[in-house]
Amino acid sequence: MAAATSTINLKVDPEVKEQAKRVFDELGLDMSTAINLFLRQAIRANGIPFPLINSHQLGYVKPSQVYIPRITSAGVVVPADWDDPEDDIYDAAFSD
Repeated sequence: MAAATSTINLKVDPEVKEQAKRVFDELGLDMSTAINLFLRQAIRANGIPFPLINSHQLGYVKPSQVYIPRITSAGVVVPADWDDPEDDIYDAAFSD
């Protein structure tokens, strides 16, 4: 016997709905299942199941400030100043 259901009617921006639908389709979910997952996670978290951040506190990063690593046959190339001498575990893991 199927569980009883309740209907929720909500208004969303059509573009947001379409973008979400594409994401959920790729995950094999329909909109109803995705919303049910969100609601169940909210119950488990006893709140919103992801951090809410004031966008004004995030600051702005110019695209030119974002480093895109190069991938070579030797591995990923990142700036030398990213090497933290206190992170010996990474040096040991990637040494020759």
